[in-house]
Amino acid sequence: MSLVAKRPSGPPIGLLCPPEFSAANPSQIPNIMSFIPDLLSRGVLRKITSPQPLFYSRLFLVRNKDGPFRMVIDLSRLNKCCLEVPTFRMETVSSIISGIIQELWGCSIDLQDAFFNGPVSWVFHKNLAFILDRVLYVFQYLPFGLAISPWAFSRVVRPIKGQCHLLGIRLHSYLDDFIVLQLSRQALRRDISTILDLFQSLGIAVNEKKSHLTPSQTGIFGCNISLSHSHTVSHYFQGPVNQLTMQQLHAFIPPVSSGIGTPYMGSQFRIVSRHIR
Repeated sequence: MSLVAKRPSGPPIGLLCPPEFSAANPSQIPNIMSFIPDLLSRGVLRKITSPQPLFYSRLFLVRNKDGPFRMVIDLSRLNKCCLEVPTFRMETVSSIISGIIQELWGCSIDLQDAFFNGPVSWVFHKNLAFILDRVLYVFQYLPFGLAISPWAFSRVVRPIKGQCHLLGIRLHSYLDDFIVLQLSRQALRRDISTILDLFQSLGIAVNEKKSHLTPSQTGIFGCNISLSHSHTVSHYFQGPVNQLTMQQLHAFIPPVSSGIGTPYMGSQFRIVSRHIR
């Protein structure tokens, strides 16, 4: 991972004094502290024992969809003054579905703390620092909050996808999830077993609670989309397609500005435009 320097508008990196504490909300400090032992044991964090110039940022907690909190580091200053995010294409539900032309079976694999599978070069650890209870820490793996984490993670999983494709496995990466598609249940079970063995050999942890490892034709995308027959836009809406409104279309396709760099935007518009009344 490389950090591309830009002209800083504030104090230069390395000359920032450590804050009194690295929590945006002091009341969250006890909960934040509970994450530290596990992250240290996994090598995600490292203690800094000798004084040195560091770029300090604050921590905060966000609640995941499934309930538990996630610790996030506020790297907005670093992202703004020192990083240029490379342009890259990320698969979406729409782009995956647009390539389905026959009846398929699918499974989804959710990774445990996906970004923590991407190590950061030791040269840049100093830019990912925070302080808690007068102890200095730095991230050694991609943290949640770093602008280039999604891009860097996509680079990490690229060779994994390449290996699976060489084995004839249809594997798609969607955000921090993987979607596996096959023509039959039996073939899909075989592919899932191969992928899980590969992940285990690479030290990649799977979140089994959030994964859907049983072959299915519905629900693998987190919404009611069926793989049992040719898909149409009606799968995305509650009502019949002849009642599709512009409001529903807006909910289905993001604004053009948010679709920059998103693959298959043209095909999304072509598919939906046929059903606008």
